[in-house]
Formats: sequence, C-alpha cells, structure tokens
Amino acid sequence: MVKRRPVVDRPAILAAVFILLAACAYKLPEAQVLKIFERHSYKEHDPELLKSLLREKGAAGLKSEDRYAQVVSSARQVRISQVRPGPSAGMLVGARGGGYYLLRVFKGSPAEAAGLRDGDRLLAVNSAAPGSAGFLGALSGAPDLKIRAARATRNGISELEAEVKSGEFSPPPVFGLYEPVTRTAFVRIGLFVENSAAVAAAGIAALEKFGARNIIIDLRGNKGGSPFEAAALLKLFAAKPGPVMAVNSRHKGYSEVFEAAARGRFAGLRAAVLTDRYTAMAGEVFAASLKEIAGAAVIGGKTAGNVSIQRTFSLGDGRGLRLTVARIAPPSGTDLEEAGLAPDIPVETAAGPAWASLPADALIKDAACQRALEILSGKTAVDKSSNGS
Repeated sequence: MVKRRPVVDRPAILAAVFILLAACAYKLPEAQVLKIFERHSYKEHDPELLKSLLREKGAAGLKSEDRYAQVVSSARQVRISQVRPGPSAGMLVGARGGGYYLLRVFKGSPAEAAGLRDGDRLLAVNSAAPGSAGFLGALSGAPDLKIRAARATRNGISELEAEVKSGEFSPPPVFGLYEPVTRTAFVRIGLFVENSAAVAAAGIAALEKFGARNIIIDLRGNKGGSPFEAAALLKLFAAKPGPVMAVNSRHKGYSEVFEAAARGRFAGLRAAVLTDRYTAMAGEVFAASLKEIAGAAVIGGKTAGNVSIQRTFSLGDGRGLRLTVARIAPPSGTDLEEAGLAPDIPVETAAGPAWASLPADALIKDAACQRALEILSGKTAVDKSSNGS
C-alpha cells in the first residue's frame, strides 16, 4: 500500500507566516509607548486604557486618545507647505473712481519685466476698453496680455505699451499693497516662515507712511508655520501690554506665553482679517488673537480647527510615534481644536484654497476683501460678540 503525503496548501501557509511576521514587526513596545505618552502628551491619559487600546487595536487604538497619534518613519519630517499659484503675470489690478490701476506689480514677475509699475492706470488690455467684458475676461487669466497704460511722472502723464506673457511666477509668502481711496493697507501672509514678522512689519510701516489708516490681513490658505513669528507680529497690534498668544501643554517644556511689553506700533490701525477653511494652526490662532487684542473683524470662512502641535519620538527600530505635545491658543485660552474660528462676517469661499491662482483681477472679484473694505470704512457694522467657536 502506497502512503500518500497530506496535501499542503503552501500559499495559505506562506500567507499566514507573512501575517505573523508583519504582526511581530509592527507590534508596538508597550512600555515605551506608555512612557512617551506620560512624558510628552499634551493631556494626561489613563495608562490602563492605553494598554488596553494597544493590545486590542495596536497603533490604530491610540487615535481614540489623540487623533493625530500615528506610527511613522522616525526620520519623517512634517512639512507645512504654502499655497502656490499656477502661471501668472504677477500683477494685481484694483478699481477706483471709474478707472483700473495696478495696485501691485511683483518683483521678478513677467509684468515687471514688461516695464509695468505700481500705480499705472490701465487704458486698454488686449485692445479692450477698461470695464468691458473683453477687458475683464483678459485680466481673469489670458496667457498673453497687450497692455496700454498711463503713468504719472514729474513731467505729466505719459503713455506706454507692454506685452506680458504669463509665466511660472509665484508671489512671496508675505506681500502688501495700498488702496488709497479707503486708505487701507492689504497684507497677505501665506505662511509664518522665518523672518516673516519682520518683513510684514516693514511693509506695514511703509504702507502707513503712504497714508494707511486701516489694514486687511489675508490669512486664507495660511496653514500656520512658526508660532514665534505669528506672536512677534501680533505684539505690534496689541492695544496694551499683556498676552497675545500661548502654546499650552501640561509639560512646562512645551508651554510658552507670548506677551506684548507695551502698546504695539500698529495698535492705531483699524484691522480686519480674512480666513477660510484652510486657515490652520498659527494662522487661525493669529486671527482669533487679533480679534481679541485689537478688535479685528474676522471675515470669510470658518477656520480648520487644527491647532495641535505634534512631535515624533523614536521607538528605536526605525519607527517613531507621533503625538500631540501642545496646542496653540489666543489670550483668552479658547480651544479652537476641531471647533475652528467662526467669522464675524461669513463670506462664501471657493472650494479650493484662496490664491490657488493669481489672475490680475483677483482683488476686483474678491468678495471677502470688498466686505472688509466696507467694514473698515464704516459702511457696514459688525457684531464681534461671538466667541469664535
């Protein structure tokens, strides 16, 4: 009698082996995870609950305690990107007194290379008269522009012609312009990068010399960046000495309160701040703080509700545990996490991030900016009694 060997389902065995190896490879060191939570987590956690979550669900279980908790490569760096627009001519047009003017021509842009300057009055674009459908259509994104403009000089008004081809141009993270009719400075802060507070302050001071008495700070699409830079700029708007922003944690090493030592350099400016659902972290806390310390009106959309700071801690095997160590807050201590900051004046915002494109007519058709100008000029009253949640 010939004995038959039992049939072995090798694919099934191999699959089981791989599953077992994967489970072992990704099993978290329980004691080390508990230690990291105890020493670094933003809030206190029950060790027994953490043990239970780890044993039942592994890393996924930790999210019920900290929604940002995850296991990542220990070398992974968290980077905050800013909104970068597509091809642009690098100029912004404003309408006033029945005319259309170049409010801003960016350095290094195709518009500057063509010889255009801030303050030039547009006489025609692609042969279309100012205000016509063809004129506005070309400003909305035509790749090539033939511009006829008038420029005030010491010797009177001179006319010029320029050919502008849209190129791969992106504006700097921080820029400003001046709207003379309403005496308003407009400052766009795309991200609080290194030295952005000093750049913004220098620009605001220059616009103030032009005659600015109001300021619109545009934080739409601002995903945060450095709380130190945000706080440094906030101090300049403080109406009196005191806190302007805080980083809160149960651990002193992660906590910090930023305070203004005196009344801020720009405390006399009437302020409005523009937000949208992409405004996050230091960006949304800046908006809340500016409302609290300077009475700024918040206009646009509700912010992201993401004010938690995370760090990654090595688990010793090429992996790291990322978790929340602190949260950023305005002086009142209001927790914006998940709740976000509600605007005083809601304005419907686009589906994509603001400034995802930079057509020349971006400011002309900007409803939030127009509402801000109305408020700052006293044409519209605003109720700032909301707590922002």
